Amino acid sequence: MISSVGVRTLVDAKLDFSHSRNLIIAAIILVIGIGVDSIAIVGSITISGLAIAAAIGIILNKALPKDI
Repeated sequence: MISSVGVRTLVDAKLDFSHSRNLIIAAIILVIGIGVDSIAIVGSITISGLAIAAAIGIILNKALPKDI
């Protein structure tokens, strides 16, 4: 459900998936968001897979060059 809402948001924003940079970022976010369950940090503090995927998406958006 969450991924379909995210895809709808990307389509509404007219994000161009013909650029490999955008496709790479979206694919990595989906794989991590679906594949990672949760990670325990300290004691009872855990981070969900969706939060990890969002953080990695932000990092990739800033780190990857705009012209790939």
